[in-house]
Amino acid sequence: MSPFSCFCSRPTVKEDAPERHERAEPAAKAVTPQPSPVPTPDVVKDTPTNPQVCNGIVATTADAPAAPVVEQPVAKPPAEERPRLQPRTVSQMQGQSIEQVQAAYARDQNSILRALRDSMEALDRQLSGKAASTSQPASQQNSPAKSSLSGPSAPAKQLDQATSAAELERESISAEPQVSEAVRWIRQHKTQLEEIRRLAKGHRIFAAEAALNTLLEQELGMTSELLEQHSDLVSFHAENIMKDAAHVHESLRQLRDDTGWKVCSKGDLKVLYHHEHGKQVHSIKMQATLDCPLELLLSLAAEYDLMSAWNKYALDPVVLAMPSLWEKYVYSGVWLPFPFPHMDLTVRGKGWDLGKEEHCLLVNIDNVGDDYLPLPDGALPLPALHVKRKRVSFIKFSCFALEELPPDKDGKKRTRGAIMGHADPHIAFVPSAVINFFLKVFAPFVYKQVVQVVHTALTDPNSPFMKRINEKPEMYSRIREQTDTYLKEVYGPDVQCVSGSRMTLGRLTCDLE
Repeated sequence: MSPFSCFCSRPTVKEDAPERHERAEPAAKAVTPQPSPVPTPDVVKDTPTNPQVCNGIVATTADAPAAPVVEQPVAKPPAEERPRLQPRTVSQMQGQSIEQVQAAYARDQNSILRALRDSMEALDRQLSGKAASTSQPASQQNSPAKSSLSGPSAPAKQLDQATSAAELERESISAEPQVSEAVRWIRQHKTQLEEIRRLAKGHRIFAAEAALNTLLEQELGMTSELLEQHSDLVSFHAENIMKDAAHVHESLRQLRDDTGWKVCSKGDLKVLYHHEHGKQVHSIKMQATLDCPLELLLSLAAEYDLMSAWNKYALDPVVLAMPSLWEKYVYSGVWLPFPFPHMDLTVRGKGWDLGKEEHCLLVNIDNVGDDYLPLPDGALPLPALHVKRKRVSFIKFSCFALEELPPDKDGKKRTRGAIMGHADPHIAFVPSAVINFFLKVFAPFVYKQVVQVVHTALTDPNSPFMKRINEKPEMYSRIREQTDTYLKEVYGPDVQCVSGSRMTLGRLTCDLE
């Protein structure tokens, strides 16, 4: 390819400029088949030896050495005028070396880029000034002193006169992103969104999910993803509500479905076991009904630091952090007989009020640490002996649920409890002795201890768990009131419940304030 080919495609000679043809014709006539004389060393260095053809005009520089080109300083165009580029003609290129032509072409490119950049900056300044003027009151927009188009400014002269202010306004409106529509929709449904926020804050996740779905179905253009972008306006995260609700739905489904589980024991305590061949996860499920109100059975799990008082297999139980009444981070070691090493776990318990929808309270158990949830800021450090224990991870959907049943014929409150744990001991092969220990020793022992603690709490107002219940009315009295409400809705208004600031624990009545 010829070094002048980049210029040949451009129309450099105009019909209304005959003098350019007249200057180019002698050069064309000077071309003869005679061989070119031997050029001087300077010509050989700076000029080509073969003639070049551009738009039908032959130009040669072999007849004489090229005269040195002296570049004249180009005056910078005034700010109010758009820089104009003059096309470079063949006569201007005649007598120049390849390096000189390439340098001139590079200067032309830089000039074009500068001109485009200046034009774009001017247009941006003009549009910015128009947007600022449209946001002002009408009296200020009509004022010549404050108008963005007043005065001999350079951007105003660079705009095309055919673009009117009305067209600019229409363009700005059409270019408005969809988020502005979302903001107007949020303001229009402020009451419904506030109710969803209240339900989510109270951990009534199913009620919040249903209200959010109902609201989104009314507006086809609104989605939970778009609503999530404006979580600062609605004061809740729509994506988190949907994700948490799906997690709770699946946890509840697995807890109630015993398909594929092996029943290890029946009676007052039902123990089930599940394990898939080739996988490290071992699942255990326990179900039982106890003669006590729901909040008393809940306190055995919520007051985690009291576990060592009734469970001798628990080592160093401690509450690491408590972000809210519905969320706790806890640690505990688990004693195992020799020669197996003791195990430990660090989990987060997060509760959900499903009383109105599923007549139960569900707590998800999620693993903390490693690639799972991190500990929140300000959490207590783990006990020093945790480094000597084997870590056990709880896989997602591990949970326990508590459901209060109607009182029996003697008026005693009853609560059905179920717990499901998907544990990964990070061991390729778990000895059958360890599995049998949990199924035949650990599970029955824990059940007997829970029955004993419940009986003590019902007969001794000064028991540790009754004291904790009395010290936390904001948690336990609220659960009692909500439990009474759904019991009446499900079993009728004649069901025996006590609401208000007092609750009946079997034959014991205690104040919660």
